[in-house]
Amino acid sequence: MDAEIDLRSITGLLQRQVKLILTTAAIILAVSLCIIYTLTPRYSATALLMVDTTSKDLLARERGNNNSGADNARVESEVGILRSDQVLIDVIRDHSLIADDEFGRGTGWKDRLLALLHLSRPPSTADETMSAAVDSLRSAVSISRNGLTYLISIGVTSRDPQKAAALANATGEAYIRRQIAAKVAATVAARDTIDGRVAALNAVMIENERRFDVYFTRMEAADKPELSRLREDLEKARTEQLRQSQRLAALTTLAASGDMAVLVAELGTPALLQLHKQRESLAQKVAGFAENAPARTRLVNDLAGLDAMLRDNSAAEIGGLKKRVADLDDHARSLRQQLRRNALQSDLPPESLAELYGMQQSAEIVQAQYQNLLAKLRELDVQSDLQMPDSRIVSAALVPTIPVFPDTSLSLGLTLACSFLVAIGTAVLREYFVGGFTSENQVEAVLKVPLTAVLPQQDLSDRKTVKAGEE
Repeated sequence: MDAEIDLRSITGLLQRQVKLILTTAAIILAVSLCIIYTLTPRYSATALLMVDTTSKDLLARERGNNNSGADNARVESEVGILRSDQVLIDVIRDHSLIADDEFGRGTGWKDRLLALLHLSRPPSTADETMSAAVDSLRSAVSISRNGLTYLISIGVTSRDPQKAAALANATGEAYIRRQIAAKVAATVAARDTIDGRVAALNAVMIENERRFDVYFTRMEAADKPELSRLREDLEKARTEQLRQSQRLAALTTLAASGDMAVLVAELGTPALLQLHKQRESLAQKVAGFAENAPARTRLVNDLAGLDAMLRDNSAAEIGGLKKRVADLDDHARSLRQQLRRNALQSDLPPESLAELYGMQQSAEIVQAQYQNLLAKLRELDVQSDLQMPDSRIVSAALVPTIPVFPDTSLSLGLTLACSFLVAIGTAVLREYFVGGFTSENQVEAVLKVPLTAVLPQQDLSDRKTVKAGEE
């Protein structure tokens, strides 16, 4: 029975307050629709980036095995780097976002409030402007790892769909550029460290050679003719090697300058001199013809062929000289080793042999270190130009067509539901707290006494009219 009474009272309430409910719901719905359709739509674009944890050393023969635990930490570290200020600063600079009306300074709520009040804020420094742009861009960028995979999503939300896609892709590209730059910087730093050590070892090797020279000079004074002969041969080889090296350097400079006449004169080989003579003779013939003469065209082609032959032959001569310098260096090194072996096998005093043996061991150790570091230095020189990124964009962000904010369908549904809830709540308030007693149950509930009778509402105007007629 109570349930029937409650249902009847609720139905009666809705019937009595139907105008208030509909009016309130319509007002709320209209205001909400105005707000929804005046909001600026925002679009979100997402680029997908993959972190490859395998080694990218192009010069390595084998690649190391991956460790799942280390890989997980590596990917999380890359997510942190993607969120760093430096990556965002690169994006801001690449796209001039400081002057952008969405991400630049002056787009925050404080700035809009000051503009509404016609107040001006104090001028900001370059660092403050950049910091404000970074904060604005960071609020629009979302970086997240896709579960435990090697994929990282880079999302950017903006009022402009094209800008959202461009900034999402730019964030990934800026991160990859910084990754390559960091690897190159690390390689260059290692190369510079090794280069300094190579220079130090080279100075030690020169000092060792000087000590050997002093030692063998002392041995010559001790009347060791076999050592003196080897020493003379070594000095001759060194002198010749130095002379040929200087000549090679001069010829290389001439070849780079393109002065073929001087280069041929310095080389002085009969074949080159003959080719150069033919070339000069042909050049004089070419000069004697008119610019558009058919014969001149053929002579110009012949002249170009002679120039090519001169360059090729000169390069061959310089290459032969390089081999000659290398052979002289090998010969000097062989004589040096033979001189030291003969000294160790000679009948020198034990003190002299011990000194020579110590110098020999020291020189061999230093030379081995020098060769190893020199090879590593050359490898690092090549690596600095062959660095590959550890990450790549596997799916570039596309221009979105549907805004992520506001969600019109969801907003309308929630607005409709909320408007009727508020309207019904308003009707309940008016029914029980504003409009007096409206039902028997309400009277008994408020007065705490049983209700004995209910009188219908009387129209007093009709009653006064009847009474006047009787009189």
